[in-house]
Amino acid sequence: WVYRYGAIQVNGTLEDPVMFQGVRLEQNYQDVPAQWDRIWINESDVNSEFNYAIIKNGTIGIQAETLRTGLGNTLILNNTQILNMQGWGIFTRFYQIEGNNVLVANTGSSLMNLTTGGSYQFKNSTFANYWGYDVRKDPLLHISDYFILQNGEEQLVYTGDLENAYFGNCIFYGSLENEILLDKYPESNSLFNYNFDYSLLKTPSTNDEFFTNCIFNKDPLFDSTQINDYHIDSLSPVRSMGIPMDNPYDLDGVERGENPDLGAYQWVPIADGKFW
Repeated sequence: WVYRYGAIQVNGTLEDPVMFQGVRLEQNYQDVPAQWDRIWINESDVNSEFNYAIIKNGTIGIQAETLRTGLGNTLILNNTQILNMQGWGIFTRFYQIEGNNVLVANTGSSLMNLTTGGSYQFKNSTFANYWGYDVRKDPLLHISDYFILQNGEEQLVYTGDLENAYFGNCIFYGSLENEILLDKYPESNSLFNYNFDYSLLKTPSTNDEFFTNCIFNKDPLFDSTQINDYHIDSLSPVRSMGIPMDNPYDLDGVERGENPDLGAYQWVPIADGKFW
């Protein structure tokens, strides 16, 4: 628990990422969720940052929230993976996140539950939910401007401005028919600003002006969702569909070039004729 005014700095590398997981390291426990609780971050005047981290097999990957009033800090996620969570991958209450080359996959509820407004920017990231332990009912992305707290028989509703939620060169795909929920509280006058740009989404096709240059409801052809391998196939519809977004290298350290693929991984051939 990174409490108020605290911060966490995680500095792994491509060759040696920092691992957050349960203490059972046997093969049978490698992909079992709910072995530990969560990383919980409150507000601070110092940014928290994760570089080359793998967070897996817990209940919630990262919970980031203000206790009273935000102090201007940002949670920065670079080249980070959050996998196999019993609940949410990322849960926020009025927070700020910047994510680059992020992979969030396989959770029992939403991969990202971003509540009470906030400010979010994710680029070159993959969000994929093929949860198979029990029935999943929640879409992989849930963005709202409110949070409801049950206080005995009374419901307390907290609202906040969604200042910005930008997703560029991203993939949102999973096993439900609709994987995107944009959820504005009916009685709220809060700002609700979002933009999906050069992204693939599994959701009923929309002419919403806040979806620009997007692909709808086409299977991205991941290599193997059963083993959390979200590299794309050579025939994937996301190949060369992005634009440069200041992330010249993918999650594997592969150079993207001028016509990058969507998502956290760039497709490359392998010399023996097989593909990532």
